Amino acid sequence: MTAKKPPLAKAPQRPKIKVASSEFIEIKVTLNEVEPPVWRKFIISTDANLKELHMVIQKTMGWQNSHLHDFSINNGKQRFSPKDMSESFDNDDESEDSSEVTIADLMMMKIEDFQYNYDYGDGWEHSIEIGKEVLPQAGVKYPLCTEGSGACPPEDCGGPYGYLNLCKILSNPKDEEYKEMREWVGREFDPTKFSIEKANKELRSKSW
Repeated sequence: MTAKKPPLAKAPQRPKIKVASSEFIEIKVTLNEVEPPVWRKFIISTDANLKELHMVIQKTMGWQNSHLHDFSINNGKQRFSPKDMSESFDNDDESEDSSEVTIADLMMMKIEDFQYNYDYGDGWEHSIEIGKEVLPQAGVKYPLCTEGSGACPPEDCGGPYGYLNLCKILSNPKDEEYKEMREWVGREFDPTKFSIEKANKELRSKSW
């Protein structure tokens, strides 16, 4: 009989009555293994849970929130995903509810960096760094994207390898696949461009 795996360490319990926090933190998200580099920086409340962080990453990066995702900390020893998804894992692949842990919880656990995985088919892996504390400014709406570089890859383009190949094709109008790929991604797509205005417009587009 196979011995049961010891339970994963639990994040500190959140208070039942949530008190609004005035603490804000700078987060940097970098998409791994792609060229040109793709990264974003934004300011977010430490009270935000990982479900909310997921949406901020989606909107600032430019993803369409059309695939599964999870967060991984402590070198993959602990995972967080949406409740309906976490309940589907068996005991050999446990995942906790991402709405039940906040950025403040991770900071209390001395977590400085962790992983965000999006679209298990294409395998987009992001490195997340918890940066400096930020004093919020009056009249400014948060979360707020402050910096960034590189366009978000098109959804379903085949992951980092597929994206590198796509960028290679788009850089050579004489390539036999150029016309087809240019029509697929759109005439305006430029791998080097990022619009901070568009990112913040997305963050303001709806409440979530």
